[in-house]
Amino acid sequence: MKRFAFIIVMLALLFVSCSNETDSSDIPTPSKTQSSSKDNNKPSNDLAESPVSDFAYKAIASGIEVTSYIGTSIRVRIPEKIESVVVTSIGDNSFEKRGIMELYFPNSVVNIGKSAFSGNTGLSNLIIPDGVTTIGDSAFADCTALTEIIIPDNVVNMGGGVFSGCTGLQSISIGDGVVSLDCVRSNDYKTGFFLDV
Repeated sequence: MKRFAFIIVMLALLFVSCSNETDSSDIPTPSKTQSSSKDNNKPSNDLAESPVSDFAYKAIASGIEVTSYIGTSIRVRIPEKIESVVVTSIGDNSFEKRGIMELYFPNSVVNIGKSAFSGNTGLSNLIIPDGVTTIGDSAFADCTALTEIIIPDNVVNMGGGVFSGCTGLQSISIGDGVVSLDCVRSNDYKTGFFLDV
């Protein structure tokens, strides 16, 4: 099933590149030699957790959901716990268009909501933790500075248009757990973009 989806996506990319009069030799070949999310899931040691006062939040069944970012820093490290309760969810639209350039999640996060980080055009440093299982529709849409994304193996559900409008995106490595490629639309990315599934 994954190979079939991969072939469809690659054919779509080939079609887009041909319609743009781009030589098919410009399309990179997928390789599993890309670094895994486990290697890259190491937050910057020099960035302390952002203060709890930078976030609006609510209690949910599984822990804490961040519902809004009200801080002003362009470098954000979401705390692992708020009021001694683990942060497990990033709510819909919670960081939308906040001017964030660097973002670190705690490993406790399992859900990233719809449009959670959309419109952060300067966001270039992003590591999705291994614990994430769900990424909502348009979660990172229009984050034009993103160049590479690694989706961990534990992610099963990805909404549509997750990376729509991410015009700088050159590479997406999708983990083995993802059952739907609704998130990948060939016209959202520049020709020659690299997809590893």
